Amino acid sequence: MLRVREFIRFHQIPNPLRQRLEEYFQHAWSYTNGIDMNAVLKGFPECLQADICLHLNRTLLQNCKAFKGSTKGCLRALAMKFKTTHAPPGDTLVHAGDVLTALYFISRGSIEILRGDVVVAILGKNDIFGEPLNLYCQPGKSNADVRALTYCDLHKILREDVLEVLDMYPEFADHFWNNLEITFDLRDVSRL
Repeated sequence: MLRVREFIRFHQIPNPLRQRLEEYFQHAWSYTNGIDMNAVLKGFPECLQADICLHLNRTLLQNCKAFKGSTKGCLRALAMKFKTTHAPPGDTLVHAGDVLTALYFISRGSIEILRGDVVVAILGKNDIFGEPLNLYCQPGKSNADVRALTYCDLHKILREDVLEVLDMYPEFADHFWNNLEITFDLRDVSRL
């Protein structure tokens, strides 16, 4: 926490942003116990990294029907691409107009989808938001803001990572696209 406070002081971060930084750090610390998983993983051979990532993402990979029926090799490749992200209440994860570069899988907490000041959806555990990547050649832009209502833990996978892995496992791609149920499609179709 001392390093975060030094960063805030050195860069003269204003109060609302300062509070967000401190809250994020405290939540992330409670979740990770201060362990930087990416730094730890880099010290291991790639095959061991894949097994660890498979273990860390096992609940998502076992419970989301889009991943059912995949080979262990495909699941290991996907698991290596997932990043876990945390958000405190009030944190905006996606702003209207942002380029949609990832799919988000909620593992804990609740988020709200807002268009202007109007809440159009509330999502929670096991919900997925982003855009249907297989329908568009280029990433779209978000039609709404996505804001955390509670402390949230999410699994995030980048668009290019999903497409790369499914390109390596084409026999699984159709199954994945047919069974991926995006709870809320953020793509702004007015910008096609």
